[in-house]
Amino acid sequence: MPSVLLSPVAPAHAAVVQRLASHPAVTASTSLPEPYPEDGAASWIEFIAPRHAAGVEYAFAILAETGEAGREVVGMCGLVMPDGSGADPDAPAVMGYWIGVEYWGRGYATAACEALMAFAFAETSVTVIEAYILVENGASRRVLEKLGARLVGIVSNVYPKWTPDRLLAQYRLER
Repeated sequence: MPSVLLSPVAPAHAAVVQRLASHPAVTASTSLPEPYPEDGAASWIEFIAPRHAAGVEYAFAILAETGEAGREVVGMCGLVMPDGSGADPDAPAVMGYWIGVEYWGRGYATAACEALMAFAFAETSVTVIEAYILVENGASRRVLEKLGARLVGIVSNVYPKWTPDRLLAQYRLER
């Protein structure tokens, strides 16, 4: 598995995130808006920074040695934390990730999700992580299966960008 670093997303990442996230194959297989807005990365980073600092939602740039220019941003990963009400101590965090098309098939998503899980289980009180992947997204499903995630069900879509009849595979990882 390749070596990756997770870096809290910052304004310095905006140009690369914008370029990678704008690819139609990335937006088609993720909950990112289609088409990706021209100021999407900068606006999202401005929105997410205080949420990351507050521990409500964590967003990381995935940095990898690509062999071209040293470590560079190859994608994003993150966690949306449970509501924090304490009503359900086993409430899951929800993990999301995507990799730029030019970096697909190199193991970066698996390495990044493994690092994200290690962060979540060591640095937060989360004991369960879930991920929701389009059923037809075999590559993302394989990432989760390699990490030991268990398929717990096929559910109707909950993301506004897709119709309710699009099905999601729900995966679960436990500490």
